[in-house]
Amino acid sequence: KAGSVIERIAPWTGADMAPMVFILWSCAVALYHSVQGDLESCRKSVEAGLALAGSTGLHAFDFLLAAQMARCSLVTGELAEADTWLAMMGKTMRSHSHLNGAFYRHFQSNAAAQRGDWQQALDHARSGMAMALESGVPFLEAHCHIELARALLGCGDGSEWAEHIDAARSIGQAMSSRVVDYLCLEAEATAA
Repeated sequence: KAGSVIERIAPWTGADMAPMVFILWSCAVALYHSVQGDLESCRKSVEAGLALAGSTGLHAFDFLLAAQMARCSLVTGELAEADTWLAMMGKTMRSHSHLNGAFYRHFQSNAAAQRGDWQQALDHARSGMAMALESGVPFLEAHCHIELARALLGCGDGSEWAEHIDAARSIGQAMSSRVVDYLCLEAEATAA
């Protein structure tokens, strides 16, 4: 459904938009493409947003733009590219922000897991979980619980992982999130 909204709005977007609106639009479109695993479309949106940020000096959303490419690279398994965008996230995030930090660690855990480095994945997941709890953002908390469960499973944990899936599922049900429910089921299938 988001794709049809993007298609309807896209003809009215462009250089005549206010810079902040265009950058946020670029971020939103990149988010859509990142979860679809469309690397080139995501890159096009991110680069457009970063180019305008560079020419206007409006860099407040560089972290979120980089995050969309990091996510997309992880979705597609392009780990070298993910590393590039994770590095940019690390350079552009506010160090005092638990929200940014949790998001960043969540992706770092995913990258480490895809490399088979389960201990590093677990370390990042635990750090991200602590920051997510501090942030107070339920959707992020759910994702960090799921990432922590995956890392625990990868390390051979026999029981703690299930507590995190239960916590994520509770959050997902409270928000009626089919995405969180799906990811919980996926983790349980992996465990089985």
